[in-house]
Amino acid sequence: MAQLPVDPTETEVIARTDSAGCSHGFLDACSDRGVRFVVGHRLSAELAATVLEIPKNRWVSTISADGTDERELGETAEITDLVDLSAWPEGTRMVVRREEPHPAPS
Repeated sequence: MAQLPVDPTETEVIARTDSAGCSHGFLDACSDRGVRFVVGHRLSAELAATVLEIPKNRWVSTISADGTDERELGETAEITDLVDLSAWPEGTRMVVRREEPHPAPS
C-alpha cells in the first residue's frame, strides 16, 4: 500500500484480487489507507449452503463490463445480511454471482 503512485484520499483507488488476496492483513491495510477493495472469497460448504437458500427475488441480472447491457446468463445477489462479516473491515459487503457455464468453442 505504501507504494501506491497516488494518495487514495485524493484519488479513488480500488484493489481487485482473487481469493488469494482475501486476507485480514491485506484488507485491513486497504481499509487503513482508504483503498476500496473487491476480492474473491473461497466457496466453503457453509457459504454454498447460504447461496443455495437465497430467494429468487434477491437475484438481479448482471450487466456487461461497460455497463450498457444486461447479461442474459448471469445474476448477482447481495448477502451481507446473511453472513457474519464482523471480523472484516467496517463496511465490507458480500455479493455473490451465478451464471450458466459458457459454451465451449466449436
